[in-house]
Amino acid sequence: MIKAVWQLSSADIKAMLKKLDSIEPGLAKKFRDEVRAIAEPIEAEIKRLIPNEPPISGMGYVIKRENPISGSISYSTNEGRLNWHGTGKHGGGGGKNKGPKATRITTGIKESRYNLTTSIAKIILESPAVSLADMAGRGPGPRNGRRTNAYPYRKRNGEIIMRRHTVNGQGTNFIKVLRERYGQASRFGWRALESKIDETTREIDKIIQRYLDKAWK
Repeated sequence: MIKAVWQLSSADIKAMLKKLDSIEPGLAKKFRDEVRAIAEPIEAEIKRLIPNEPPISGMGYVIKRENPISGSISYSTNEGRLNWHGTGKHGGGGGKNKGPKATRITTGIKESRYNLTTSIAKIILESPAVSLADMAGRGPGPRNGRRTNAYPYRKRNGEIIMRRHTVNGQGTNFIKVLRERYGQASRFGWRALESKIDETTREIDKIIQRYLDKAWK
């Protein structure tokens, strides 16, 4: 009987799931359902932490701009992928990005590309805008004067072009606002888990061990 749960690889877990279904069809699904049940309260907390409204006006559907000289105010629409409310919902853009509360739990067994851990459950933030706001400012910051890689950009007339820009402090105020309102990164995803990580680890450990016992009894 295997007891060293934390030394198991993704191949070990996949072998366990295959063995479970050979014993009783649907038993592997029950394992995944139990793991998902552990992740659901954390997913609910992530949704609670994500604000309904964008952290800055430029990420909203309607963008308000005031001319600092004349004082005149103009409005434009944001149908880009970083629209906080999602794209394709307001009569233009044609995009499929989802709103801020869109999350998804996956229970696929997959090894990390960057370390020796194996993913048992993953909670995915499906909004590009929320993912950006969640982690913005975590790294060392942009290097001013550097040219970005080419990226698609929608012009006001709807035409999509490829363009680059020079990094000259863009995003600095965005990160400042995020830190003032929501703290350091991660602001939504990891923050919902960090106070529960030990408890969550123990619960998943128990589930894995119980199903290992079923598979290899």
